[in-house]
Order: sequence, then structure tokens, then C-alpha cells
Amino acid sequence: SFSDCKVNYALDIDSSSGNVTLTDCIFDTFDLHISGTSIVQLSRCKNICDLNIECNVHDIFIEGCTGRFWNFSKCNTGTLKINDCKFTAGNVRESRITYISIAGDCENRLKLEALTFVNSTIIYRLRLTYVTVNKFTAYKTAMFGAFNYDENTVKDWDLHYTTGIIPPQNT
Repeated sequence: SFSDCKVNYALDIDSSSGNVTLTDCIFDTFDLHISGTSIVQLSRCKNICDLNIECNVHDIFIEGCTGRFWNFSKCNTGTLKINDCKFTAGNVRESRITYISIAGDCENRLKLEALTFVNSTIIYRLRLTYVTVNKFTAYKTAMFGAFNYDENTVKDWDLHYTTGIIPPQNT
């Protein structure tokens, strides 16, 4: 666990067991890489340049964080929740996730330039609440459960070799 710390260089955490918790940490716009843990929790961390999580974890919770980009690669996880964060883009690659929830708040919608899924599987649900996505891309991705989102959430769809969920017919 890290709390109220200042990170001046990239932080690389590789823990074969246990949880990783970062609370109120300030990054000097450097990368954060986490791998090999069971639960990842980030709360109110600021200025993360690139958040990279690559691991088999039970749950990933990210709340009130700011940064440029988040990337989940080769993750096998149950729940991925991103709440009230300010990132410009998100990416899920070669991952298998049961439930994904990405949410802003009703007064400050989360605005993502891009949300991309590549070679991934979403088993139960992908939920976007108070989120605006300029470009939603899914390539070789299987979405078997429900896809819930507000009206006018996604501005532009780019779907290739994706199965399961199909966006509304007027897109």
C-alpha cells in the first residue's frame, strides 16, 4: 500500500500475491505499471501519464484519479470499475473481463477521446454511465453480456470482427 506519496519516476509494482492500494498519490506525469496482484485499488491519484495494468487479478477499482491514458493488457479479472476519473483514453487488449463499469458523474461527464477493445472478451456486462466517447473501437472482441450506455454516449463506432453485442441500428 502507498498513501500520500509523490512519485517522481515511473512506478513498477510486481507482486505475485496480495493487493496493491494507492491512495492520494501524486505522479510527476510518469507511468504506473502494476502486474501479478490479486486486487488493485487506486483512489484519488493525480497526474498518471500512462496507467498500465497487466495481471490476473480478482478486481480492479480506480476512483477519482487523473491521467492521460489507461491500458489493461493480458488481464483476466472479474470486475473492472473506473469511477469519476479524468483520463483522455482507455485501452483493453488481450483481456478477459467479466464486468466493466466506467462512470462519470451526472454533472461532470467523463470524456474519452477513445475507448478501444482489442482481442478481448467481456463476459457479463460493459456499462458506460455519464460517459462520452468520441471513438469506440472493438477489434476481434467478444461481448457476450449486456452493453448499457446513455443516449448519445458514443459519437463514432468502429467495429471489426467483433461478436455478441451490436450497437443501435442507427449508428
